Amino acid sequence: MCKVSAIIPTLWKTKKFIDHLVEVLISDESVGEIIIIDNEPTDFSYDNKKVVMLKQEENLYVNASWNLGIEECNYDKFIIFNDDIIIPYNFVSQLEELLTEDIGLIGLDEPSIIKVEDFEDKMVTLLDREIELKYVETRNWGFGMTIAGHINSYYKIPENIRIWYGDDYLFEMNNRAGKVNYVVDDVPIYARESATSDLIEFDEVKSIDTLMYEKIKIEQEGEDD
Repeated sequence: MCKVSAIIPTLWKTKKFIDHLVEVLISDESVGEIIIIDNEPTDFSYDNKKVVMLKQEENLYVNASWNLGIEECNYDKFIIFNDDIIIPYNFVSQLEELLTEDIGLIGLDEPSIIKVEDFEDKMVTLLDREIELKYVETRNWGFGMTIAGHINSYYKIPENIRIWYGDDYLFEMNNRAGKVNYVVDDVPIYARESATSDLIEFDEVKSIDTLMYEKIKIEQEGEDD
């Protein structure tokens, strides 16, 4: 079994969720390290050698946090998690063997995401079957909650998009490289969607992201002509 680097950017807005997520990842033998991008540093830490806390002096925002997590990876396979989701205990070990360098990225399937307001014990599950993948032509919002792949399928996200469109950029770059992207088929995942990125304080940044990503797409289309 190969090891996987798990990456979790956080502002600690959903601590019950991230605490459970870290617990699940610590218990999974396929997880070699858990890289937490701490964008609102506190004195808190996890007492486990798998956990690496990268404390930032200021909020890097989502996309730069993803880039940093990938730069710090010690393994060729990665999974980037939102800090507000609940995955089955054996989710990563089931997914690990599917993270090959000849495919693009793997995200979550929208119909399988169950939106919740708070953490409950009933959300804790164990997969009783092997994970199956489903081919997708277009990115759905499940890629923004969990995105996995081989390190060769990750492309550094441009610095001028900070919160939104990182998953769009990665999805499209893999399409352009001739790789196929997938979603995890029919595995229930509980999530408190956008608990952090929906904060009003980030609205201006997201508006700029929209303008910048449109510019990136125009530049890419020009390269294709």
